[in-house]
Amino acid sequence: MAIHDLQETDGAVLATVSGARIEMLSPDLTQAFFDRLGLADFRPTTNDVAWGAFEDAGPLIGVGVLGEATSLRARAWIAVVPERRRLGVGSELLGLVAAAAKELGLGYLTYRHCAGDAAPHHLARSLGLPLARRVNHGGTWTVIVLSRHE
Repeated sequence: MAIHDLQETDGAVLATVSGARIEMLSPDLTQAFFDRLGLADFRPTTNDVAWGAFEDAGPLIGVGVLGEATSLRARAWIAVVPERRRLGVGSELLGLVAAAAKELGLGYLTYRHCAGDAAPHHLARSLGLPLARRVNHGGTWTVIVLSRHE
């Protein structure tokens, strides 16, 4: 299955423990959400797949993106509006992104965050999967090991 195949499942709405409604998002809405949160390093490609978490019938409160994949890994982006963090929305979005990556046969997800911010690392740990971190130039790359490739 390719990322394009995941995009074809659009229209599905997922129920969550946090109470958020999760749906697939367009690249434009995804970009607007990341811009609103000041996350300048996100630039969507046509191969990205994004899901948005909506509060009740209301606003978009979180986004999870599975970026374009190489043979074994893909980049992930997870963002939740500050006033809705700690409700489990980020964990649900990351779990969805990780499941999609596994379905594609990928072994790793990577994402970048500020070195001094422990929250993204705790978010990744919520999956219960092995992690690796690398700090360089004020940023941290976290690698989530989805499966071990020989």
